[in-house]
Amino acid sequence: DIESIATGEVWYGRRALDKGLIDGISTSDDYLLSKREDTDIYAVHFKQKRSLPERLGFAAETAIDRGFWGVVEKIRNSRFVG
Repeated sequence: DIESIATGEVWYGRRALDKGLIDGISTSDDYLLSKREDTDIYAVHFKQKRSLPERLGFAAETAIDRGFWGVVEKIRNSRFVG
């Protein structure tokens, strides 16, 4: 009955099921698990590229860190430190 559903309303969950607008209710995990026997399922992972300032910041941090620990090591190995 198109008159009962074509009202501009949005139907979710149980109400959509009761009106015959959907076949069933499940989570996305349940849906994927139900399809695993007869369908190839792929996991896709996106690795977000770091921006130039982020990359430069990391490089600067690494350089400062190396410089600091280099100075600490020189002090430790100095003949003036007992």
